[in-house]
Amino acid sequence: MLVWLLGAALSRSWGVWPGIGGAALLLAGLLLAFQRRTLAQVLGVRLPALALGVAAGILMTLATYALYPLGVRLFPALAGETASLYGAFGPPTPARILLLITVILAEELIWRGWAQGLLTRHVGAWRGTLLAAFIYALAHAPTGSPLLPLVALACGLCWGALRQVTASLAASITAHLLWDLAILAVWPLTA
Repeated sequence: MLVWLLGAALSRSWGVWPGIGGAALLLAGLLLAFQRRTLAQVLGVRLPALALGVAAGILMTLATYALYPLGVRLFPALAGETASLYGAFGPPTPARILLLITVILAEELIWRGWAQGLLTRHVGAWRGTLLAAFIYALAHAPTGSPLLPLVALACGLCWGALRQVTASLAASITAHLLWDLAILAVWPLTA
């Protein structure tokens, strides 16, 4: 957690990719090196989980585009915060899209694979899922963006539920990939 928080804090001066991206890749590498057996239980790819992930990713994307204009009307500062986040991520170049995919895989291993798995074993399935999503959101707070932790919470709840329902990371990874690629690379939000 300290490595992630440091990466999030460094995102303010270094940028999102070296800060959070670097922390995600470092932690995922350590997890794969030292927790491979634990992660192997949730890394299996099953067709129903993939199909659920595709459906959830599409539904999350459609919901984002449907709710964003309403959000901007209710909270006019949302448009500026969104533009600021897009600025932090930079334009969707092929290198950044490849990095995005890699960081998403790392985030899912860390947050839904390891952290959620650990929490659900200690406090129960749905309490652990909720707690993991809240910690995931709080871990994005040091970036300085007030919007990023809120988005992380909403998405973390969806991706955590997918992981819990399917007992696999296939659905959460698929939904995370589809939503991030749609929102960050293909069809950016505009007010």
